[in-house]
Amino acid sequence: GGYGAFRYEYMPELLQAPKGASLVNCHGLVTDKAGYIYLTYQNDGVDKNCLIRWNPDGTGGEFLTGGNSTLCDGTPHGLKITTEDGGEQYLYHANNNQKLTKTTLDGTIVWQRVGNFGQDPTLPYRPTWFATPPDSRFIYLCDGYGSNNVYAFDRTDGTFMNRTWGGKGGREQHGKFSTNHGCTYDPRNGKIAVSDRANSRFEYFTYDPASPDTFEYSHTDDMLSQMGEGTLPCNVRVYPEQEGR
Repeated sequence: GGYGAFRYEYMPELLQAPKGASLVNCHGLVTDKAGYIYLTYQNDGVDKNCLIRWNPDGTGGEFLTGGNSTLCDGTPHGLKITTEDGGEQYLYHANNNQKLTKTTLDGTIVWQRVGNFGQDPTLPYRPTWFATPPDSRFIYLCDGYGSNNVYAFDRTDGTFMNRTWGGKGGREQHGKFSTNHGCTYDPRNGKIAVSDRANSRFEYFTYDPASPDTFEYSHTDDMLSQMGEGTLPCNVRVYPEQEGR
């Protein structure tokens, strides 16, 4: 499959799920600095897992959560990997059922926030993805299936920084969103890209690594004009550098 220089071959013998895995929905897929592959998925309720790791060559799938329902209950969705102090890597999980979690690579919970974390309780809340800029202790949550807001947190302990941006809006409103499904740090320009799905665009924002106070609109990458009607950008990944984790 594929087109032009981007051709792909399906290899069904690789990335085999462990016995007992029920992959109802699969959204979060990342690789660590050693090349290991991580997938977070929504289970069927009988399977109590939600996080799988494969070897860099796609073999050896194993559960990492050990039936840890504290992580896996609900609807696991977005997954982001970061390299932090001392070179240690962590995973950030956004669960549609109002749950935010930071774990080690083996699924051990570092911190978790369930339910309202201090934001406006009158707004819907179904988080989808994190942006985790590598030069800052602050991370940014996209509430893509809820309020269309972006919220700032301290990555060390999950404290809400009482900073909110965005909200519901159409294509004529920059800094407003209609399903801000994905948030990603883009190393090509040092900005945060928000995947404004139903508005068929990526909205870019500047931020201050030293403070949670700044999240300012910079520019738009309009996918509707490039790819036509029906374009629904869910997220963006930057390779081969992989600095956009």
